[in-house]
Amino acid sequence: MEPPALVLVSPARRTLETARTALSRLDFPDPVTESALWNASAGDLVHLLDQQGPHADKGLMLIAHNPGLGDLVRWLGGRLPPTGMKAGTLVVLEVDLPLLPGAATTLASFQPSELI
Repeated sequence: MEPPALVLVSPARRTLETARTALSRLDFPDPVTESALWNASAGDLVHLLDQQGPHADKGLMLIAHNPGLGDLVRWLGGRLPPTGMKAGTLVVLEVDLPLLPGAATTLASFQPSELI
């Protein structure tokens, strides 16, 4: 799996700290703070993703919040882990563009305890 071309992260302090810690161990680009991720609904996230243009084709990672992020995964047709989208859950999707309901295939999902 290729690293994403762009990593967008919510400006929430704890979210930023967690993202920087996790991503520092990977060969990923530095995260870009995106204020629109704070308290975003699935619709807000779709709109934000639509605005990303070429980055969407090259891979994009969102580090955001529930319920919006979990709702987005479900809207795209992705599968959540059986225990749901807890804080720190990672879901990897392959998404066909344009973004439409059912456009995603879940490649992997991990709960925080599996990522340590």
